[in-house]
Amino acid sequence: GASTHTANNVLIGAGTSAISSIAPSTSGNILTSNGSAWTSAAPGGITIGTPQATGTASSVTFTGIPAGTNQIEVSYFGITFSTSAVVRLRLGDSGGLETSGYLSSVGSHTESTNHTDHMALHNSGMTDAGASCVIQLSRVTGNSWSMHSVSRGNLTNSASATKTLSGEITQLQIFSNTGNFTAGTIQIITE
Repeated sequence: GASTHTANNVLIGAGTSAISSIAPSTSGNILTSNGSAWTSAAPGGITIGTPQATGTASSVTFTGIPAGTNQIEVSYFGITFSTSAVVRLRLGDSGGLETSGYLSSVGSHTESTNHTDHMALHNSGMTDAGASCVIQLSRVTGNSWSMHSVSRGNLTNSASATKTLSGEITQLQIFSNTGNFTAGTIQIITE
């Protein structure tokens, strides 16, 4: 059927009809199937958020977590506080951040603690400069989430927690139990 095709397009067979084509579109797109046709679309899945400087606030909240998210990774680097503090995590849905129903444990080689109003990431006040952490959140089923983290502050801490939200996750917050951040950067990646 067609005697010419646009340069760099992908040709698509159409049975007894003329061959058609798909333009590459936006840089980074991939050829995807919707089950019956091919499209040029952005790769699905991973969204890398803009790193947020903590400034001098007592918390940093990430909103707009996409519906259907199944994995969330949060990393922070260079966190310091105005007082000896502990970093904590809360999850939320469209009704706001939830402050109960957590089953959270955190431990180092010297102590361990349990919490029900947040996901603990450290178990003692950090007084050294530059705490860092990698937090992995996974949807287990429905609105139930499991968390595991490894952090470095005064000591190396390992933490795990679970939380069932009342609705689809839309936000999360990293916060201090006392005082304000004085430095640091927090990054979120969703999938």
